[in-house]
Parts: sequence; C-alpha cells; structure tokens
Amino acid sequence: METSNNQFHGTRWPALNVPQYDPQHTQKAAPDIFSLIAREICLGRLCHFYWASYANDGNYRLVQLCGFDGYAGMVYINEVTGQGYMPVQIPYPYLSGFQYLGATPYLAHRQGELSERSSVTTKETIGYVYDDVLKQRIAVYRLPGKKGVFFSSKLHVDADGAYWAYHPNDLGKKCNAYPNEPEKWMGLECLAHAGSPGNWYGLATDVHGRPYIQRNTDPAPGYYVSQTTLSEAGLENRNPKKYVDAETIPYFVLPAPAFKKWIAGGAKINIGDLGVVINQRNGKMAFAIFADTWPQSAGNRLGEGSMALACALGLGRDPKLHGGTEHAEIIYLIFPGSGKGPNTLRTLDEINEAGSKALEAWGGVEQLRAVVSVPASISLGKCQPTLRKGEKGEYVKKLQKSLQTAGLYPGEIHGYFEDQTELAVKKFQRANRLNESGTVDQASWDILDR
Repeated sequence: METSNNQFHGTRWPALNVPQYDPQHTQKAAPDIFSLIAREICLGRLCHFYWASYANDGNYRLVQLCGFDGYAGMVYINEVTGQGYMPVQIPYPYLSGFQYLGATPYLAHRQGELSERSSVTTKETIGYVYDDVLKQRIAVYRLPGKKGVFFSSKLHVDADGAYWAYHPNDLGKKCNAYPNEPEKWMGLECLAHAGSPGNWYGLATDVHGRPYIQRNTDPAPGYYVSQTTLSEAGLENRNPKKYVDAETIPYFVLPAPAFKKWIAGGAKINIGDLGVVINQRNGKMAFAIFADTWPQSAGNRLGEGSMALACALGLGRDPKLHGGTEHAEIIYLIFPGSGKGPNTLRTLDEINEAGSKALEAWGGVEQLRAVVSVPASISLGKCQPTLRKGEKGEYVKKLQKSLQTAGLYPGEIHGYFEDQTELAVKKFQRANRLNESGTVDQASWDILDR
C-alpha cells in the first residue's frame, strides 16, 4: 500500500496516496453493469477502485475507496458485488494488500488488470421453489460454465439418519407438545416428521411396511432405524449404520423431484454430491453432503440440513426446540457431479477435503461474493453442542467416554445425560477450574478434546 510520508505523528496513521475524485465524472464511476449509481454510494471524495485484501483469508475483493480517518486508523470502502455495493469499515492494519485499478471497475476489467482474479457476475435463474415456512418463492441460480447451483433460504433442522432420532413411545404425540420439556420426548425429533403408519418415509421398514427397531447390538437399542436417501451399499436395511448420521455428519436436504431439473456446467445434481453452506449472519461455513430428499407429498420446502450442519453453522441443533433459523440467511452452494453416488457414505474428513476442492474449482468464496452477499470474515465451523441433563445421543456417548477415561464417570456408556453423568461433568469442571454448572459448554469441550 502506498503512503504519503512514512512518518507516524502520535496515534495518526499514514494517509493513503490516491487520486482525488472528480465530481464531473460521477456517472463513469458506476457503469450500468452495477445496480447503484455513483451519487448514491459515494460517501467521501475518493471513490476510485482498488483490489484489496483485508479479511486474513488471502482473498482479494473489488472495492471502492470512500474515505479514510487518519486519527482513528479506519478505512471506509464499498465492497463491490454482483448485486451492488456493501459499505464496510476496515481498521488500517487489517489491510494486507491494496492495488489501484482506476476510476471505474469496468475499465479495470477491460484493461485486463483483473484477468487472473476476475469472477463471473451474471447469474442465471434455473428454477423456483415455493417454501411453505418462508411463504415465498426461492430462486435457484447457476453461473455460466460453472458446475454449481446456489440459493439462499432458511435452515430447518433434520434428525433423519441419527441413531436416536425416533422412538416408538413418541407415536401420537403432537409436534408442538412439550415445547419447554424436551425430556418428555424419547426421540430427538417429532415422530410425525418421519411419516405415519403405512407411510414411513423417515424410517427403514420391512417388506410389509413395518419399521425396524434397533437391536441390543445397535447404537440405540429400542429406537427406530431412521433412514436417509443416501445409504451404504452392502449393509442390511435394518442396520442403522447404513444411513447418514444427522448428529455427526453435516448434510443438506433437497426437494424431490425439483432438484433433478437443476443442471449446471452440463452436470445434474445427484444424491451424494457435495456442497458448502454459509451462515450469512455469523460467517460460519460448513462443507456438507446431499444425503436426503424432501418428498413433495409432505409439502414444499427448500432449506433443510442435519443437526450437525446446524451446529457447525453456529445454530441450535435441536429439531424440536427452535433449532436452525427461519430467516433466509443461509447460502447453499451445491456442486453437481462431485459425489460418489447414492450408495457410498463419506466421513467428515472426506466431505471437508472433497468439498474444499470442489469449492476451489468453482472459484472459491471470492466467486460467491461476486454474486451474493457473503460476510467479510468466513470460518469453517465445528460442531461442539452444548449438552445438559436430559440430552441423549452420540455426543453424550462421546462425553461419557471422555469422562470415563479421566476416571470421573464409572457408569455405562449408554448415551443418556442423567444424574450420574451430570455429577461427573461437575467434577470435571471443578478439577479444571471451570464454572461448575453441570452443562457441557464450549469451555468444557475445549479441554475434553485435548
């Protein structure tokens, strides 16, 4: 970055050496390819364009310089996207790169100054899905020549595939029952979300349509075997490990048959394809796998993911207790042809590795920023759910194993967070000088995962 003088005077930061803005050429500063004209966005006198890096992620963004406060050390810019200009203020030390482009981003592109980093900014609408929860049509997009399909929607939390998802004792219970008493539910999710007798689309059934119940040797004896569309070939239908575990694997759900019409880069979306999901509110990102479909007979929905996905995005993971979000603030980007088909499960490490490669081949987060609003700071989320008395599932088993290894929990590894587990958690917290709450929070996980 160029500076005028290399001297610091007290707390004053060096001034930026940039050309001044000429108000006689206002229209030239914002050509027609952008949605806003210059006089609507110029907050200062500079208003020229730069290629800047400031989010510690190595990515460069097209920005318009609007102002600079030398005493506060703040740079005021407009981040340029395919949808317009987003005002951003950046502390001076955070700027790791600042390359001058000219008076207009259009001319900079024409001169080839962005040839190596330029992104596609024209998105094509390839379909719409009406969402019954949002009460609106959601547009589905692609970019010319790129294998990627994307949309923004809510995130409804799904427990399908989880070992503890559904239990026979919950049959007949209404989904809005016991909103503040989760212990009255045996399953992680309302059983009605898996269908009904004779039409169990969320449960694995025998040839007579009767749902399988897990045996003593299975992860959650007495619970139904919950199924996902993505399943492992070679395992019996009644084996719960045949399906994708919603507690530990981030996956997304697409409506059938709508997704079959979404084609990008000459490829169709198939079960098992990979994607990346981003929370626009907090910048949390997670790679995920297309593991389940939403039947058209159950209503119209677009924007659904596993408990693990919600957790990684910094959202509540409980399907019953207001988990996920009902705001259209989640970006889903799916890469057609990136998977191994509908009969091969993937580990979390495999999903992260293959998903990262697919995102990079598509153009990375930088390309996504060119067409949708993405936070300046993006981080890969990790699921470490808050656990308290009354919880159940695989993470409770993980907790009990860790406490048992530490010599604090003498009980059985059964996956229920009961009195004995709570007592062991308090002993662990006391020994590590943590708040002795009996609730496993982020501070507790940080030490347990060492």
